[in-house]
Amino acid sequence: MSQYPIGPNSLDQIEPLFSQIRLFKEIDSTNDEARRAIKSGVSGINLIIADSQTGGRGRRGRTWVSPAGGLYMSFIFPFQKDLIQPQALSLVAAISVKNSLEEWSMTPIKLKWPNDLLVEGKKLAGILLELETSGKNNHVVFGIGVNYLLTVDQKVKIDREVTDLNEHAESIPARERVITKICIDLLNNVREFVGEGFAPFKSVWNESDHYLGSSVVVSDGKSQKSGISLGVNDGAELIIESDSGKELISSGEIAFGLRELVGTINCDT
Repeated sequence: MSQYPIGPNSLDQIEPLFSQIRLFKEIDSTNDEARRAIKSGVSGINLIIADSQTGGRGRRGRTWVSPAGGLYMSFIFPFQKDLIQPQALSLVAAISVKNSLEEWSMTPIKLKWPNDLLVEGKKLAGILLELETSGKNNHVVFGIGVNYLLTVDQKVKIDREVTDLNEHAESIPARERVITKICIDLLNNVREFVGEGFAPFKSVWNESDHYLGSSVVVSDGKSQKSGISLGVNDGAELIIESDSGKELISSGEIAFGLRELVGTINCDT
């Protein structure tokens, strides 16, 4: 792992928000580094950023292809009490990143339950949420990956259709501006969630749900359920309606397609 210092004035707007910010040109995984930091006794809100990852991870242990050209960051957020609706934080993070990237994207950004951002059905960004306990302290690690400026070859190597911010922005913003906006939006929304729960975010999610009203297949890695997506409720649970009636789903994910259902070793989240 090669660490490099924050450039002059590059992230000065958000430095006061964090106990520590660390940047890497290359790392195995920003989430893995976050978990190592928690186990070593790190305190406060921390941010880890990398230009590329050699061992990026996605949901259910899938490989997260993380070439230079993306934005990869992990937030360490400590909680002093038991966290209610922890699964809802994936949706809160996705909403936050969507709000941030819409400052530059000229194409509408949609959401895929529970944690992906899509543009015209192609993946733009994803979230990996992990809970870590150290002693009596509970921490949530928010792993965020954004396709920022990928080459054609890099996109081809990812085993699903992807897009990047460069394709949809009038002009590509500086990386530091994107990082700063994501940090501010995420921290504000997490604090709102801690105080009010997911209810204030429900309508925001449903208004941007790519699959709302569509037939979906939801997989938890062991089984699949299918039905019509009716959006999410106040608890961030997905509501699907099938021949047997309405069902609430609190874990799993909407599958992109057959390859995701049977498993793959080359996905971006």
